[in-house]
Amino acid sequence: MIEVIPAILPKGIGELREKVARVKESVKTVQFDFCDGIFVPTRTWPYNGKSEDAYAEIIKENEGLPFWEDVDYEFDLMVSISMRL
Repeated sequence: MIEVIPAILPKGIGELREKVARVKESVKTVQFDFCDGIFVPTRTWPYNGKSEDAYAEIIKENEGLPFWEDVDYEFDLMVSISMRL
């Protein structure tokens, strides 16, 4: 069986909620693309500065990702990581 995993590049937490809500009944997994505007030209939430409070609450584990009870998340990190040697 083929599994389709939709990728979401959200501009904010509201858009993430909206898009996951649209597909949560149809898929098991959603891919969340983090884009920092350096590694790739696009900037997605939280790198675009929108809804930073929501991101902080998720990182602190005071809140979960939208619909985390209904879908599994996988993350595509399209970010630049500088390493110092």
